[in-house]
Amino acid sequence: MPKKLSVIDTDLCVGWIMGFTASAIILSTTIFGLLSSYHAKKSKAKLLGVAGLAVFFMGLIYIGTFIDFILVVTTKNNLTPNNLYVLVSYSFIAPGLIFAMYLVPN
Repeated sequence: MPKKLSVIDTDLCVGWIMGFTASAIILSTTIFGLLSSYHAKKSKAKLLGVAGLAVFFMGLIYIGTFIDFILVVTTKNNLTPNNLYVLVSYSFIAPGLIFAMYLVPN
């Protein structure tokens, strides 16, 4: 008798992919943002420091997804309430845009 094929839970797979992607984005933008700020301070380049801060804050847009992923992995519960997820994720857009607007010439 042939073996039954197991069904893959697609929601679980999508959650893991989103969690790993958010982790990679936060890690890479934090590293690149802090390196840019360090090199800006070292070479006294103002715009490079502002670009580093803009990259850092834009990467933190995924912090809600990252926190939710860490909570699911450690406690098996999602971030509640859902409004907190939105507040944590999108509160970093304003500082990121302010630093990005400083980079655009008049």
